[in-house]
Amino acid sequence: MHRPSALLLTLLLLAAACGGGGLDEQAGGPEIFSATCARCHAADLSGGIGPRLGMGAPSSDKPLEYFVQTISRGQGRMPSFDGSLSANQIQRVVEFILVEQGREFTE
Repeated sequence: MHRPSALLLTLLLLAAACGGGGLDEQAGGPEIFSATCARCHAADLSGGIGPRLGMGAPSSDKPLEYFVQTISRGQGRMPSFDGSLSANQIQRVVEFILVEQGREFTE
């Protein structure tokens, strides 16, 4: 009977650790990444709980929309950030990730 409670607590803690509540709407991509993504993907984008996102990452050939949808809706163990980040904040963090991958950001 304790197992479901422990699992629920673990999931809630994981979601809270990866949350981005309280960010200024005008926060830049690096600040948003640091507050919402770095705990799982590492501050240097080298990965950890989540996959690496930096230069040469498997996702470095994915289109911009892939990142927008993944951040907005979540994927696998990654939670959705649709309720905690605005569309503009998601765009800015995607731009940051693409630049860190050595790609140009085009809208």
